[in-house]
Amino acid sequence: MNFNNKTYSIIVDSFFGTTQSPKTKYLFYRWLVDNENNEQVELAMQEKFESYDIAYDQTVDIHLLNTLKRIETSSAATIKKRVSIGNWTRRIAAVLIPLILVSGITFFLLNRAPSVELITFQSSDHAFTHLTLTCQSQVWLKSGSSILYAKAEKGSRQVTLTSGKAHFAVERIEDRPFYVNTDHLQINVLGTEFTVNAINNNTIITLASGSLLATLPDGTQYTLQKGYQLTHYPQNNKTTLTQLCDFYLSLATVWKRERLVFHESTFEQILKTINAYYTEQTINFSNFIDVSEQLFTIEFQSGESIESVLDKLKVFTGIFQYQLKGNYIYIYN
Repeated sequence: MNFNNKTYSIIVDSFFGTTQSPKTKYLFYRWLVDNENNEQVELAMQEKFESYDIAYDQTVDIHLLNTLKRIETSSAATIKKRVSIGNWTRRIAAVLIPLILVSGITFFLLNRAPSVELITFQSSDHAFTHLTLTCQSQVWLKSGSSILYAKAEKGSRQVTLTSGKAHFAVERIEDRPFYVNTDHLQINVLGTEFTVNAINNNTIITLASGSLLATLPDGTQYTLQKGYQLTHYPQNNKTTLTQLCDFYLSLATVWKRERLVFHESTFEQILKTINAYYTEQTINFSNFIDVSEQLFTIEFQSGESIESVLDKLKVFTGIFQYQLKGNYIYIYN
């Protein structure tokens, strides 16, 4: 079987990329032992551990045998089978066994703790999805977006944004931070509202309220306050931090609205809001010269296409034309 399921790599990277609590370690090891998709899990582990330059010696075998003796026969057989699949498993054992001993996984295996349920939430292509996680935090997923979430008894506090755009309203729990992972950084918060956009291999974080800590793979950290936007470009390892005015801050969550309503707005504000609302296409108005100081009040119906919105706006304002070319819409006089 070819290793083509990104989900398993995301789970493994999320675990080994950060410091984990004892409970999170337990959940991860339960997932390793009980997962039904054994081959996919093994390939994800192989991919991760082949990236480590770890020397192997005989003490690894000694640790492994001692660990297996401390686990019930059925569980030991499962683990023994799993760690004898290929040569790469010795490198895994060099890192994995000390973690098993430290995390107390033996206790949980002996007591037959339940497996972790990993859930993927996928928003439809034409609407956003509103979710309430088991920790009571709220998530809004933009159309075509998805998150990976570990369902735990008391509510997991860690989410991976696998694609697209999501807005989070996090329930504050003083001693339990909430984590959001993307391909290129981790976000650590207690209680706040923020939007994460993973697009074109870049990550954009916009903070609506509270504060949060963003950590890059190289350990660099950025603290964001209300109204700030962080953009990380992994291709050149560049990160920018920008303070937004109220209007641009509102654009980060405009896609959550059921319909667009404008009250005494400039034509430029209307166009930028439409551009943020309909993310499938990009509006370019570099060839439009706005000489009007007029303010417009207009509303559109729920579910209208961008073409319908622009047609109505063109008739209502009488100041522009537009042309569609692929994923771009060009506005001109």
